[in-house]
Amino acid sequence: MNEDLKIDLYKKLVSQADTNEKEAIKNTICILLVKECSNCIKKIYFYSYDLCNEGIDEFLLDYDIEYSNGEFKNGSCIIDTTEVMDAFGFESYDDLKKYFSQKYSDRDDAWKAIIEEMKEKGLNPSVDENEGDYDFMRRI
Repeated sequence: MNEDLKIDLYKKLVSQADTNEKEAIKNTICILLVKECSNCIKKIYFYSYDLCNEGIDEFLLDYDIEYSNGEFKNGSCIIDTTEVMDAFGFESYDDLKKYFSQKYSDRDDAWKAIIEEMKEKGLNPSVDENEGDYDFMRRI
């Protein structure tokens, strides 16, 4: 994986986050894929964050594909971090992170494969995918 692209992704995520999310990203981020292709950049990463400030950490698994023509695809998966750790049999987030990193690092299909594995474990993550055109979105 290109370390410069990985650093750029990390900086972008941190710069767009509020103070609490920034700290969560710094402590829990795992970048599985940052890949520059001929017509796009693909990114797959996850982290754990108390999204609603209720003391419940959510496991956030995202992908972003930015095409050179201004189009994009992205997806998000959200589920309680504790549920994921319990389903996979891990007592710590770091163990879960290590497991996903070793199994899915540098795989183009990591996002879908992790969600599929969660479903096989009986979990029901909230999943959302979008696509569009950045230029069109800026004009709105």
